[in-house]
Amino acid sequence: MPRVSPAEAVAHVERARGDTDTVRVVLSPSPSVAYVPLSDSQKVAFYVHRTYAPRVFLRAGLGAGIATWRNVPQEWGSHLPGYERRYAAILGTAIVRNTTEFGVGLWRHEDRRYPRSTRDGFGPRTADVIHNTIFIRTDDGGQELAWSRAATVIATGVAVDSWQPARLRGNRKMLLSIVGGFVGYGTDNFTSEFGPDVRKYIKRHLRRVPYIDKL
Repeated sequence: MPRVSPAEAVAHVERARGDTDTVRVVLSPSPSVAYVPLSDSQKVAFYVHRTYAPRVFLRAGLGAGIATWRNVPQEWGSHLPGYERRYAAILGTAIVRNTTEFGVGLWRHEDRRYPRSTRDGFGPRTADVIHNTIFIRTDDGGQELAWSRAATVIATGVAVDSWQPARLRGNRKMLLSIVGGFVGYGTDNFTSEFGPDVRKYIKRHLRRVPYIDKL
């Protein structure tokens, strides 16, 4: 079976300009094109870019800055030590999440690219979004339960619970974090499914605006 070269895979990631959701859409095979799995080297390149690209550290810094300004959680304080703890927590969460998903996915021969639905209608396509959140495509073109996602939300929930202040720890909080992780996967897939259609709709209607045509 033919494979895309590692250089092309990295180029896809670079063209996405650092947007994780856009990367997912760019890397999603078209329903009308024969399925071509990613090689292990391509999966490694995608993992490294997604986890250790400069934008990851910048986002962590920005998120830590906002949380420090809001003093959330308040136990960590609103000065430099608190900023450092929040920065480490945000960055650590991203590393645990991406590494777990990559490792289990590589072991299970999963393809984390979202396959857009070939069906018409909002209802059937939404049903496919739900299905493709619970299940995931494998390198042989089949499907299995998304073990990498299950492992990721559990590992991330346990990790976050371990470094949160005592007030925010506990089984209930951790369970909510795990459920939220699955909801996050579903939201990402929903965006990957309908996002391209929304962008096409906006572009099509912008062309009808006289002022836009003159630009």
